Amino acid sequence: MSRLNYIGHLTIDQFLREYWQQAPVLLRQALPELPDMISPEELAGLACEDVVESRLVSTDQATPGWHVRHGPFSEQDFTSLPDTDYTLLVQDVEKHIPELRRLVDPFRFIPDWRIDDLMISYAAPNGNVGPHTDAYDVFLIQTMGRRRWQIACRFYPDLLTDCDLQILKHFHAEQEWVVEPGDVLYLPPGVAHYGVALEPCMTCSVGFRAPSDYELLGSYTDWLLDCHSDGSRFTDADRQPADHASRIPDQDLADLRQRLKNALLEDDNAIDIWLGRGLSTPKENFALQEPGNIETVDDFLDTWRQSGGLLRNPACRMLYANISGSWHLFVHGEHVEIADTIAGRLPEICETNSLPWDPDNPPELLALMFELYRSGYYYFC
Repeated sequence: MSRLNYIGHLTIDQFLREYWQQAPVLLRQALPELPDMISPEELAGLACEDVVESRLVSTDQATPGWHVRHGPFSEQDFTSLPDTDYTLLVQDVEKHIPELRRLVDPFRFIPDWRIDDLMISYAAPNGNVGPHTDAYDVFLIQTMGRRRWQIACRFYPDLLTDCDLQILKHFHAEQEWVVEPGDVLYLPPGVAHYGVALEPCMTCSVGFRAPSDYELLGSYTDWLLDCHSDGSRFTDADRQPADHASRIPDQDLADLRQRLKNALLEDDNAIDIWLGRGLSTPKENFALQEPGNIETVDDFLDTWRQSGGLLRNPACRMLYANISGSWHLFVHGEHVEIADTIAGRLPEICETNSLPWDPDNPPELLALMFELYRSGYYYFC
C-alpha cells in the first residue's frame, strides 16, 4: 500500500504536526473522487441483517428530544418513517462490504491498529443525533447531500437526562460549516459537534480506537488470570505474634504490595505479544469465522493456482510487529511467529485485500496461507 502525501490541502506531515489530536480542521474536497457508494436503500437493507450493528435516531420537534432504536430492523420499520427528522447509522460497513475499505485507505497514514471502523449514516432532512462529543478521533466524509456542522471546543459537559444518547444539555457553536460531497471534517477527541442534514444526505465516519489505561489494565489482568490460574500464594512462615489482631502489620502490607507488583510484571516480550493479540481481536459479532473446507496443503495449492488468488476475510484485523528481533503476525486475536525469510511479505499480507497466486512463493509462505485459510481468514476468489 503506497502512502498518500496529502490529505486535502495539507501534507500528511503538516496535518499530523498541526491538527492530529490537537484541533479540528475542514478539508474541502479532500476526497473529490469518491468510490462507488452504498445507496440509502442498500444501507437500510444492511441494517435489517442480524449480524449488523445499527441504530435509528429520530428527533421530536414538539418535545424536543432524541429517541434511539437498535437493529436489526424490518422493512416495515423503514416504510413507516416520516419524511424528515431521522438518521440511520450502521457500524463496520467496510467489514460487510469489502469494496468500501477504499474509504478508509486515505487515512492509513495512521497505523491500522488505531482504526476502528467505517460507520455510514443516512439522514433525512433535519436528521441528526444531537450535539455530543466522542472520546476518539474521527474523519467525517460527506458522500451525498449537504450537512451543516457546528463545533465547540469549550462547552458545559452536562448531559440531557432521560435520554438514551449522550447528548449535551447546553451547546453553543463556535464554528459552523456547510459540507458537500467530497468534503472531510476532522475532529480530535473531546470536541463537541452537531451535524444536521440540510437535505437527504450520507456521511461516512472513520473512527479511531483509543483504549484507556484502565481498559488495558482490565484486559491484561484477565489474561494473567487465564494464563496463571495456579500462581503462588502468600506465605508467612516467619510470622511473629500479633500485638493487635485487627491491625494489618506493616510488613504484611509491604509483602502483599510487592506480590501484586510481581504478578503484574511479565517480561516485555510476553506483554508485546499480548498487546498484538488484543489489538487484533475483533468485535464480538465478528468473532466466529467459517473455516476453510480444503483439508490438505496440496489441494489448497491446486485451488489457489486455479482460482488465481486468495481474498482476505474483511472481518479480520491483521497486524504485525517486530518483537525482540523476531517477526510476529496477529490475526483475529491469534498469534503466529513468522520466519525471517518471509517477513518482507507481511505488509502485503496485512495491507492488501487479496494475495495472487505466485509459483515462486516460498514454502513458508504457502504453509502460512494454508493455516490462515483453514482458520477462516482467507477464502478463494
